[in-house]
Amino acid sequence: MPRIDWTKPQQLLALRLYCQLPFGQLHQRNPDIITVATAINRTPSAVAMKACNFASLDPAIKQKGLGNVSRADRALWDEFQEDSETIADSAETAYQEVAVKKEAAPTIEKPTGPTESIREVKTRRVQSFFRKTVLISYGNQCAISGLKLPELIIASHIIRCFSR
Repeated sequence: MPRIDWTKPQQLLALRLYCQLPFGQLHQRNPDIITVATAINRTPSAVAMKACNFASLDPAIKQKGLGNVSRADRALWDEFQEDSETIADSAETAYQEVAVKKEAAPTIEKPTGPTESIREVKTRRVQSFFRKTVLISYGNQCAISGLKLPELIIASHIIRCFSR
């Protein structure tokens, strides 16, 4: 069977998995890996190995992944190190376009009150990617206080804490 090169969106999906799953969960039986593998017509084993390739490039991780990293993986990792926000945004876009399966439409109930409301919410670009990555990295707790209530943790505060 001929070898099929990984496309950039496929690599981005593997990088996203690496950043958002603890190292010990980068295996072929992980439901998130299976979902991505199915969506991109790869085996769960191949997707898990691709995610582990990024671990072997990460100097911050004590456990290492596989050592046989492609030039394309190394190039993407270097891009991620140079401009993590843009690469994270691209990874989220790839996930939205490829990996998220359309769920059956839920039954819609008739509204009983006003059908519209105005809301203003402050959001940051790529916040969900960054937040999940920070929470996974610190065991779903605050890096400073040890607070274990993720809903109260604001991931961007880590930048202020460690840049002083």
